[in-house]
Amino acid sequence: MFDQDDLEQECIKEYNLGQISLKIKSKSMHIGVSRSVWKASLALAQYLNTNSDNFDVMKEKQLQILELGSGPGLSGFYASRYFKDSKVFLTDICIKSLNLIKENIDINKEVLNQNQLSVDFFEWGNFTRSSENEEHYQNKDEFPTNYEGQFDLVIASDVVYIPEFLDPLLKSIQYFIKPQSGRCLLVNNKIRQDLFIDKFDQMLLENKLDAFVNEEFDMDEDKFRVFIMRLKD
Repeated sequence: MFDQDDLEQECIKEYNLGQISLKIKSKSMHIGVSRSVWKASLALAQYLNTNSDNFDVMKEKQLQILELGSGPGLSGFYASRYFKDSKVFLTDICIKSLNLIKENIDINKEVLNQNQLSVDFFEWGNFTRSSENEEHYQNKDEFPTNYEGQFDLVIASDVVYIPEFLDPLLKSIQYFIKPQSGRCLLVNNKIRQDLFIDKFDQMLLENKLDAFVNEEFDMDEDKFRVFIMRLKD
């Protein structure tokens, strides 16, 4: 039998996103998804760049930003450059992904401010700090336990693909974003998103989330579903 790592293909690719250029090491294989650069993460960056009116007020502030399911880190890195002087938490449940994010921070050390970034273990829906994974928390302030309602912006891309993940995902968004002013930007492949659209809409209601922006976004020949969410009053 092959070791799983033997099945991986590793590459470093440069992505030019507006005026921001990032080099991202990624790994792809026929099983597993978390260490690849998926097109939705590029679409999230492009959406921010081309729909700045939705985020102009935020750009003037020092924000606390959380990325759920960071993979190799592209979206979180872009957010740290787009929202200057903000603190960005890049999170994943996969330890190998967390290590890959750290590698990519080092690869991009000339363009990223490492003091802006925190790489942390997080399992969606579980807000108790994992003692078994203590070494995989860069943040020392009891993330995630003490961070309820502390994030100005939560971002995630291509995270809606398994029905069982919807509830913990939405519960995490509800838990972390600030009341009233907090926002979540969620970008998913339209085909995968639309498979669960009825269930997704119902679960938004159950988790007291208001998708006040729900639109299609085209990038090259691909279509994406973009949601901007806030907590309901």
